[in-house]
Amino acid sequence: MKRQKTVIEGRVAYDVENDEWVMYIEDGFVYMGDLYAAVNRRLAAAGEPPLVAGDELEVKLRRAGTG
Repeated sequence: MKRQKTVIEGRVAYDVENDEWVMYIEDGFVYMGDLYAAVNRRLAAAGEPPLVAGDELEVKLRRAGTG
């Protein structure tokens, strides 16, 4: 059975000060506007309202390992 290893994990949120969606990884912020646009398109297709400040989206990268 393959084991998974978490490589990157961070929280995505709306940065009110800079008016942008970002993900905090280790020691800095990464722009995530494209991800939020894609999520909002999926929400609209499902009849759901778009993301708003206060919503949280978690992003995690796991890689399959051997073992």
